[in-house]
Amino acid sequence: MSHNLIIFLNSRQICHKLENYLDFWVVFKKDIYNADYLESLGLNIRQMKAVLFAKEKGKITNSDYQTLNSISRETATRDIKELVYKKMFKSSGVKGAGAYYILN
Repeated sequence: MSHNLIIFLNSRQICHKLENYLDFWVVFKKDIYNADYLESLGLNIRQMKAVLFAKEKGKITNSDYQTLNSISRETATRDIKELVYKKMFKSSGVKGAGAYYILN
């Protein structure tokens, strides 16, 4: 019997079929969250820092964004809305103090 197992790792895209008593595929994917790629999307420095923060921590809040960039709540809200619009962030769906965003 043959089983398929896909493993996603941050590396360049490679598909390699390994032969063993079970056949399976290993898929390596390139980490797209780097400064060059984010800059090519037209993100500003604050937004790039936020994406890298969310990548490292798993999520980001408006408060995190404000602290990270030393900016007002209003500016943080505008920047985050743009990141959601550009499909970089996905909202938790929670409104108010419990709201957070994750990488899309």
